[in-house]
Amino acid sequence: MNDESIVHGLDDEVEVDDDLAHQLASDLWIQALREDSTTGEPSVQTVTSYMNLLACSAPGFTFSIAHDDADKATGLAWMTGTMRDNYERYAQY
Repeated sequence: MNDESIVHGLDDEVEVDDDLAHQLASDLWIQALREDSTTGEPSVQTVTSYMNLLACSAPGFTFSIAHDDADKATGLAWMTGTMRDNYERYAQY
């Protein structure tokens, strides 16, 4: 995975809104899954670095990577500030 092409979208952004953060995270995860299946190269470190960058640029953005018993990354979940706000307002506990 080419780190420079991924980070290019955030180079000039001071703050990223929730819609853009969600789109960037989705695009990155799809790209990472495609590249892992075709090249076999691990890209979890790149995904983690990019998600940390998004978390710094988009207020309220959080993420978590799921791992299996062999410590292989198997999933990615993220939440924007708007998603959290909607959950806190409308979720039934």
